[in-house]
Amino acid sequence: MRKFVRDNIVQDELLQTGNKSGIHLKFLDDTLLTLGSNSELVIDDFIYDPKGGNEAALYKLAIGTFRFVSGEMTKSGIRLETPTAYIGIRGSEATISVAEDGTTTVDVVSGNFSVESKADGSVAQVAPSQQVSVAPNTSVGDVGKGNDGYTGQGFVDSGGSSSEAGATGGGGGGGGGGGSSCLTGDTKVLMADGSLKFIKDIIVGERVMGHHGIINVVTGIETPRLGERQLYALSGGKPFVTAEHPFLTDEGWKSINPSATAAENPSMTKLIVGPLTNGDRMAVFSPPVDGKILATNLTTEFAVIGSITATVKDADTVVFNLLLDGNNTYFVTPSSDSRMLYLVHNKGY
Repeated sequence: MRKFVRDNIVQDELLQTGNKSGIHLKFLDDTLLTLGSNSELVIDDFIYDPKGGNEAALYKLAIGTFRFVSGEMTKSGIRLETPTAYIGIRGSEATISVAEDGTTTVDVVSGNFSVESKADGSVAQVAPSQQVSVAPNTSVGDVGKGNDGYTGQGFVDSGGSSSEAGATGGGGGGGGGGGSSCLTGDTKVLMADGSLKFIKDIIVGERVMGHHGIINVVTGIETPRLGERQLYALSGGKPFVTAEHPFLTDEGWKSINPSATAAENPSMTKLIVGPLTNGDRMAVFSPPVDGKILATNLTTEFAVIGSITATVKDADTVVFNLLLDGNNTYFVTPSSDSRMLYLVHNKGY
């Protein structure tokens, strides 16, 4: 059963997630902290008074996987603590994994983070696309090549909740679909307020526009690697989608490789997906000239595909898919200046 919870949190509260669940936290300074499945966190301290110059935060990560994105608070006032390490914030985004024995691994996406061993005080500076680990009773390990901050776990589960610390609640859990039919990070998604946002910047709890103007809540985000798959471009556009992702056409849902779509989600019984080929008429939406996109003027039309072109990309490329409630659909465009949005399905049936 899907569950979506909005709640506030208080200082020293223990936050826990179970299997196939997660929590998304948004703080007063816009810091974002996501807990993956089977994770535990205590917010030991949070003070944000920029006018008074009083800013400090201490987050104690006990076990699990966490994605941290810094906000407006002065970075020197932020401290992350795990059973084996202290983590100083000099950057803006990282994924932190804490194993059962306390071993801590930090993957940095942007900026620089300092990682200090509790055992002997040794310190490592970790830059973007780098990773470092600290095991119990040892020095900080050597800095190596990271995973661009994405571990492939913890942020793709259905079920869960979200909260805002020191503010009103907002966020979500629950969702359908599974596997890895995905879109590139610079693919833009039509949000519920009519704006377009890069899929890589969307967070759990935000709302997107779906088919027939249905507003769908983002309940999870899949971030697998591209691996050996290819990316595809439609009608001479930019490569942006894997072969499994279903698009709506005038003949129903289709994907470039429907067999892969079915194999990816064998429990999917309601969504029948056919082969997408040149000449198919895809459901599209062109935003109005005045830029005001509302459910009432969300008229879907159909455009003919001129070509489907495959491109080989780096296997380590991180790709994205949204898990949603509602009707499991959203509009995407592969180009920042495109005036045409395709309707896609996240395979939530």
